[in-house]
Amino acid sequence: MEVKRIRELTMHRSSAERSTIVSSASGLAIIGSNAYIVADDSLSLATFNIHNSEPGNWISLFDGELPEEYKARKKKKPDLEAICVLPSDRFSPHGALLAVPSGSKSWRTNGAFLYLNSEGQIDGEPLPVDYTKLFEFLEPKVGRLNIEGVAVDEKSLLLANRGNSKNSVNAILELRLDVVLKQIHDTHVLDETSYIGRKTYELGELKGVPLSFTDLCVRPDRTKIFSAAAELTEDAYDDGDCFGSVIGAISSADEILKIEVVDAPIKIEGVYVRSWTATTCDLLLVTDADSETIPAAMYSAVLDFAQKQVQLNTAKL
Repeated sequence: MEVKRIRELTMHRSSAERSTIVSSASGLAIIGSNAYIVADDSLSLATFNIHNSEPGNWISLFDGELPEEYKARKKKKPDLEAICVLPSDRFSPHGALLAVPSGSKSWRTNGAFLYLNSEGQIDGEPLPVDYTKLFEFLEPKVGRLNIEGVAVDEKSLLLANRGNSKNSVNAILELRLDVVLKQIHDTHVLDETSYIGRKTYELGELKGVPLSFTDLCVRPDRTKIFSAAAELTEDAYDDGDCFGSVIGAISSADEILKIEVVDAPIKIEGVYVRSWTATTCDLLLVTDADSETIPAAMYSAVLDFAQKQVQLNTAKL
């Protein structure tokens, strides 16, 4: 799959965040002309206008500051890994954003809920969302919890677990969306009462390295589009060398329809469907540079269901 670089994720300087780059983009949501990106090493949300190349703006999600030094920052970061647009309801008539942490450590269980206005822009202060009880319930179902994607599928909220650690699995966990929304508005605490079930997936290998989910979105026809990376690590906490990424599709009947190898040595952590037909998906992607100094980037790509699929166990980038 050919990817085209659109822009680097540079930022205006802000009191909310000192960095002038997004270095570790980990999830992407778009509504109207507004792109919202969570970064796993930040306390803030990055926002961009997708119709220009101007630097983005930071919106604070959590109080406090993170250490500058890489290892100290890693031990303190909330590790937001996924974001999606939620449908409108009586409390949020123009919809909302939900930011989800990984749950890979006990302190990585705090997320955020943000109301939107009629223009798809953030309206008001973020609400805190505590995932602790929900994640404690979900972890035994996947071996080792590491949430990397979130998406709405009709009346369900889907969480994609990244099976990149020992005794963990690639899985999509299904929750009742109405229960999740009620708990967010009532107590800001999510628990196991929203749980419906889970489905596990074998994604194969790339250059001998197992592939694991890095993001998820859902088309209106309920086809799931996912990104996955081949990262050489057996731990949900530590980063490893990345040997490439893929984009794939799963049918509404939970069958893998397509997996395509990305033609660039990048770690894709965010995927969004801009438009689609019966045979193609026009995508926007964001990357994690896994570096303090290198900005992440946004790419475009087309997933073509008619194109012959590469054999993943022997694929070369």
